[in-house]
Amino acid sequence: GNTGVTIGGYYKDLRPFIYVDFLSGCWGARPWADGLDGNTSMFANMASFSVEVIEAENPLEVLDYEFVPDTGGAGKFRGGMSQRKTWRMLADEAILQVRADRQTHRPYGLQGGRPGAAGRNVLDPDLPTEEKLHAKLTMTLRRGQIFRHELPGAGGWGHPLTRDLALVARDLRDGLVTIEGAARDYGVVARGEPPEIDFAATDALRSRHAGEG
Repeated sequence: GNTGVTIGGYYKDLRPFIYVDFLSGCWGARPWADGLDGNTSMFANMASFSVEVIEAENPLEVLDYEFVPDTGGAGKFRGGMSQRKTWRMLADEAILQVRADRQTHRPYGLQGGRPGAAGRNVLDPDLPTEEKLHAKLTMTLRRGQIFRHELPGAGGWGHPLTRDLALVARDLRDGLVTIEGAARDYGVVARGEPPEIDFAATDALRSRHAGEG
């Protein structure tokens, strides 16, 4: 289901605030097309807040809100991408509640497609105090602390080595797949910036992967 993030507390003048956000994820790949990236909820009247509204109405700073590369399950058709959203607490303290899923059991692929990336909750990411958190939690968030949530990616459909090179090139150009991920997951060799596919090297790498598999 949707990730629910709630942060509630008081300003210094004791006025209360409460921030409730629903992060809708992605859909799995289909037999004819890639999965959907960055969905809104299809079953309820919910949508994720814009960064401007969050920061204007709450003592929160949004540090990033973006797709996470190499998180859609690889396949002939790629699963939808994981999203990352990161908040910094600007009030003295608040209560953080999170309801999330798929940190242990990754969204599966079909017909040879690979699973999407697992979800993650992290306190103070990329800092010495970094701590991985459970999928469902209630805790106190103090001034300056950072909370990051990454939605799970979705599963792919079909074998990744059969993915159309034009689709891999598009994902490379859009930053959804890295050069390393293209080689590892799709057997595609790309070089340079912006990345360009080396077709001869790709044929050789795909042939080698097919022989190993």
